[in-house]
Parts: sequence; structure tokens; C-alpha cells
Amino acid sequence: MIVRTESESFSIELADGHIVHAVSDSTPLEERLGSILLQRELIGAEQLQDVLNASPGGMLGVVLVAENLVSRDDLLATLDHQAALLFRRLFAHHRTQFSFCEGGSAGLDLHIEANVTLLLLEGARTNDESQLQSSTDWSEWLQ
Repeated sequence: MIVRTESESFSIELADGHIVHAVSDSTPLEERLGSILLQRELIGAEQLQDVLNASPGGMLGVVLVAENLVSRDDLLATLDHQAALLFRRLFAHHRTQFSFCEGGSAGLDLHIEANVTLLLLEGARTNDESQLQSSTDWSEWLQ
């Protein structure tokens, strides 16, 4: 599935009702995998930089697990969190265009499954709460 907004495009790959790959063309720096791993203190800044320098263009998570710098479970939990952040950004956009295509493109060795329903509900809840907090006119919520 490809979702295009006014400022960002999302590519979300589904298999058997689960998200197996999700990416955006404008991921904020603080929501990139390396930044989240640093925030969670799962890797040090120097280790991260060394891996990025040694494997330019490689899939960071795969390299980190292969080099035993991050456990597979920690990586999967971090990727799940990253997918939730991506869905929150997706729900924040009001003008979107959806395109669907069949067939997978990720070709990843690391099998990741994120529950689509939970991500959609969490994204919608976060968006609603954000709008509610910023709205001083309750009449728009009562319509």
C-alpha cells in the first residue's frame, strides 16, 4: 500500500493481516531506527556511527543483529515502536491518497509482524487526542 500526503509518502507492506515493512520518504531524524535505539539506550552513539560507516546503505537493524550489537527481540520491539510512530504521522495528515498493489517488495530476512488493527487504532486515538487538546471549541467534536 502506498499512501501519499501533501508532505510525505508512506509505503506499507502487508502479509496475512500484519505489517511486515513500513517506510516513509520523510522520516524525522528522531524517529529513525538509530535514533530510537540511542534513545532506548540499546546502543551507544560511537557503536552506531561505526556501523553506519562500515555498512553504508545496508539495513541497520540486520547489521546490528548480525554483529550481536542488538538482540533480535530488542530490534523487533524497536521496529514495532517505529511503526507506531509512522502511523501516528500518517493519521496526522488530512489529505491522503491511497494506492494498493499486489506482491511484496521488501525481501527482508528478518521477519517482522506488526498488528495492523492495533496500529490503526493507536494512530487514530493519538490523532484524536491531539486534536482534542488543541481544540478550544468543543462544538466541532459534537457534530
